Amino acid sequence: MTEPEPMDWVTAQTRLLRSPKLRAKFRRDPVALGQAFDLSPANQQLLARLCPDQLDAQARTLIDKRMHEAFPLLPQTVADLAGDARSLFVSHALRYWPDGHQRHTADALQFCESLPSPFRNLVDQREVNRLRFRLAPAPIRIHWISGKAKRGSGFLGFHVLFLLSRRLRQFQVGIALPE
Repeated sequence: MTEPEPMDWVTAQTRLLRSPKLRAKFRRDPVALGQAFDLSPANQQLLARLCPDQLDAQARTLIDKRMHEAFPLLPQTVADLAGDARSLFVSHALRYWPDGHQRHTADALQFCESLPSPFRNLVDQREVNRLRFRLAPAPIRIHWISGKAKRGSGFLGFHVLFLLSRRLRQFQVGIALPE
């Protein structure tokens, strides 16, 4: 049985940037964290020379970048969340970090799904349906939707999503309910 390889520098730095808890451990004892990461001696020295404040600033920048990618996928939800959108996204981003080539779509969907209950009713269900369709496309998907129509009355209907010439197409059919 072979010995496991020491953690590489990029993986160690990525873990630090993703995790506020690891950055707090790093502030307390960078040498111990380097040993816990099983870094090579040279990489342990590099780690010990990092500035904790700069790591925190870089982590905030990455969260801002994620928000910049996710919010255009959720224009109505972000508008409805208004001034709370940024702080709610930061809270989400500290708990969840997406991977893969569809990470921005997954991040936006997870943000909607992780909102605390007082904010869940502000999520535009059609935006969530589009995100789910992008992550797992099918020839056609039909979703039941209900909520507020533009003029404040209730709305019941269907949201239909499908691919046509490899492009997402959608429409909704429903009725506005009296106030």
